[in-house]
Amino acid sequence: MKSERRHDLKTNELAEWLSHLPEFWQKNYKTVIYIVIIVIIVGVAVYAKWYRKRAEFTKLRTEITEFSTRVAQSKVDAVMGLQQGIDYSNRLLVTADSLETASRRADDPVSAALALNKRAEALRAELHYRPESLEPQAAGVQIEQAVKCYEKALEKGHGNTSLNAMSEFGLGLCAEEVGDSAKATSIYRQIVANPDYEGTIFVHQARRRLETIEEYGDPVYFTESVSQVQRDQIVFQPQAEDAEPLVMPSDPYQFDINELTQ
Repeated sequence: MKSERRHDLKTNELAEWLSHLPEFWQKNYKTVIYIVIIVIIVGVAVYAKWYRKRAEFTKLRTEITEFSTRVAQSKVDAVMGLQQGIDYSNRLLVTADSLETASRRADDPVSAALALNKRAEALRAELHYRPESLEPQAAGVQIEQAVKCYEKALEKGHGNTSLNAMSEFGLGLCAEEVGDSAKATSIYRQIVANPDYEGTIFVHQARRRLETIEEYGDPVYFTESVSQVQRDQIVFQPQAEDAEPLVMPSDPYQFDINELTQ
């Protein structure tokens, strides 16, 4: 009985409100229209901002992917240039600068980390593919820049195993290139022992670097400029006379950013 009473009261209140609706509309229709227009304008503005930001995000990811691919292509161009007596190694530095700019623009930590990793790879590769060696101090500065990029990439890519493994492996390569085989060995062992990295290409690469260091004992880094070694091969020194050439450990590791975020 009480429930029926409450229902009747609500019905009466609704009927009374509806009866006053025409009068309310007549007095306030302009205000209502203004409010509706404002809501529509705000909604359109919010959507436009979201759409523009999304478009910029997609564009930047595409640029980083293209720049990352360009690192590998620049290495090929540099080798072909050496065979023709032309220095194309500066293309790697141009690409490295583009990747630095992209990493600063990226709001997405995955995109920023990938850009930083590829920038570091380009900086390191330029030292190997240039026709004449830099002075040790200048080369050390460039390697230090690469180290900072890898360290920043580790911070930004925290939780992404592929990017973290890439960064740590790059730090190992940097240690080798300045002659610190003990530090490089420690880094490679950490990569191999990390269960989170199992299944990534960097575990295999780290094992290969450990085998190389163990086999040759001495630090594995360039002691001559590329112009002084065979132009049709990029190899590491020292190297046994009967040993097969060792490919420089800066092979292009290509990643789809969309896959890294899944």
